[in-house]
Amino acid sequence: MQSTLQSNHTITETTKASDYKVLKQSSKFPPYSITFKRSPQDEQVTDRKLLELLLVEWKDKNNYVPDITGRFGHGKCLLIFANDETSFEELFNQQNWPTKINDLRADFCSLQQVKKLLDDGRITIDHMKNLVKQYHPPAKISKCMKCYSHHHSTNECTSQVQLCIRCSLDHPYNNNCQNEIKCINCGQDHYAGHSACPEVQQIRRQISQNQREKRTQLLINLEQDQQLHYNNNNQSFPQLPSTSIQQQQQQPQRYSSQPQTYASILQAQTQHQQQPHKNDRNHVYIENILTTFSNKIEYRLQQFEERLINQVIEVEKIVDNLKSTTCELETVIFETILPSIKAIQECSFVNTRSTSTREDLTRYKNEVTNLLTRKNNNNNNTKPNKSNTSDNRTKGVPKTIATKQTPSTLFNDSE
Repeated sequence: MQSTLQSNHTITETTKASDYKVLKQSSKFPPYSITFKRSPQDEQVTDRKLLELLLVEWKDKNNYVPDITGRFGHGKCLLIFANDETSFEELFNQQNWPTKINDLRADFCSLQQVKKLLDDGRITIDHMKNLVKQYHPPAKISKCMKCYSHHHSTNECTSQVQLCIRCSLDHPYNNNCQNEIKCINCGQDHYAGHSACPEVQQIRRQISQNQREKRTQLLINLEQDQQLHYNNNNQSFPQLPSTSIQQQQQQPQRYSSQPQTYASILQAQTQHQQQPHKNDRNHVYIENILTTFSNKIEYRLQQFEERLINQVIEVEKIVDNLKSTTCELETVIFETILPSIKAIQECSFVNTRSTSTREDLTRYKNEVTNLLTRKNNNNNNTKPNKSNTSDNRTKGVPKTIATKQTPSTLFNDSE
């Protein structure tokens, strides 16, 4: 359902008492045109009925009922007219419009009803015919948890190293990985195994195609079994096996009083031959039911995996923000606050004459000096190690080291 704004014009229309309102629309509020993706197939669907459904969906979504009127226009499009400025502004916001109307849920008592609806291809609800088709969830794709390839399982992996699901490098995944996100299968900026990966989509299309071919072959086999006809030729009766005679002799005595004819024995043998076909048919039905349940379970697991990955990404962002904030606070403390405290202590030491105060100031000064010296030594020890790592892991670190070394060196010179 798409809504478009028509050009400004004046429309005057008089309706009956049973209709909504008398439509007197000024040029200030032009109509909105609603184009349906599928035209209503039932002739009993009127513009009034569609307008009622639109108001119900609008109230459920926006908790507001606009003051509107409507009628069918050219090409079965629905024209919506706003009667006041507030309703016109509500209609103007594209986010307020529902994507579909008359959305509902249908519950069935048995699988036979569902099968009948799927065979008919449509369902009638409130004088409206809606198309019905079977839903097939997306296929589940296996993934190796060591190299994150989709062509083998974890037990069959021959890789000697554990790869990172975030950056595809040869190290286990951890929250400290700061490399840019890169898929190992396609090289794009998403995690390995994401549903947006082109390779995942290609494998999923191939699996869906194989499943459709398998279902088609099962239906063909079922139809061929149903078309089998058995003709009995009275002129050439098949020879009865000896096992049937032995089974007849071993029956209870209550059947001995009934006369056994050749036709009855032949009918029993024919029913025994047709029994495997019924069993095969039942196996096909059971296999289809199990396949449906398996697809539902795999779809739920895929949704859970995607939500878990999104939550991990959000946690990583929060951890990165905390690390950045911690570095900024550390820079302010060691480059601004501690040097200022040291300078104030030196000035106070010169101006005071009390011995105890001088001792306290000297002790504070030594503690601040030790802190700055320890920080300077840590920066000097960290710099050679950072230079040996890759460019992605050391991105942004040299700037932090340089800014932290310069003030510490100046304070040491001042001492």
